Amino acid sequence: FLFRGIPHSDISVQADGASVDSDRRYDAETLTLQVTVADVSTRSEIRVTIGDTTMAADPRMEDVFDILRHAEMRYLTKEQAYAAIAENGIDALATMDSLEHVSGPDMEDCSDSHMPSAVRQALTEVLLRS
Repeated sequence: FLFRGIPHSDISVQADGASVDSDRRYDAETLTLQVTVADVSTRSEIRVTIGDTTMAADPRMEDVFDILRHAEMRYLTKEQAYAAIAENGIDALATMDSLEHVSGPDMEDCSDSHMPSAVRQALTEVLLRS
């Protein structure tokens, strides 16, 4: 059994009403909890009960930060992109074009801003993943 977004928590497994042992593995990268039951007939009714738990931490903002930290672009643009994503989440993708600003041909103005398409694509991939 695979459960997305649920960290390792209080789980009980029953087969035909009797408690059975299970193996649990949590993959923090995919936010997936895998519960495996062995030596149970495929005809058995299996019930997995998940006790009190919290949702797994969403690593998207950490991934966004990592992408922007390594991007070769102006700090101002990084800061504006991160703030937009932190405030608006996936809806911030629509505002990325507004970060483009060039004051003149020499691009020496401190307010100049440009986001390379590769960075925009990487951010899109992170924000659209389920």
